Amino acid sequence: FFICNHYAQWVTRNPKQDFSGITMDEFEQLFDQSITLFANAAGDKPDLRAFAQSGGKLMIDHGPDDPLIPVDGTIDTYERMCQIHGGKENVDEFCRLYMPPGDGHGNCFGNGPGITESDGMRALIDWVENRRAPGALRVVQVKRLGGKTICEREQLPV
Repeated sequence: FFICNHYAQWVTRNPKQDFSGITMDEFEQLFDQSITLFANAAGDKPDLRAFAQSGGKLMIDHGPDDPLIPVDGTIDTYERMCQIHGGKENVDEFCRLYMPPGDGHGNCFGNGPGITESDGMRALIDWVENRRAPGALRVVQVKRLGGKTICEREQLPV
């Protein structure tokens, strides 16, 4: 997997180290090390009560066709968030999850349309500054070469 070398360099904080011959045991040791090093950066803590009570707003955009980050973890975290916060209605007060079918990893030229950064940021800013919670957002799919829009529609939050 092409990102393994970068991941190992990130964990060891050695961007020049070559991990092309890494064994599974060595990778598992690096993975365990990363859990300790980056525990505060983990995205698997669904108890956001303090965040919500402080007025925080969160928009999550995860394409089901993401080749790098499995979508199942995002779905699990969102479902646990709903359990902790007393249901989807309560979570909707501070968080919206968007999962445009066919969307990949942070782009709009995969197998389906995705939310552009500018549209997502505009919706989040409007929610924070004007208290207008986002509903359907525009999603687009563009040709990789040339950037021509080939599909445009709206995507509702989950």
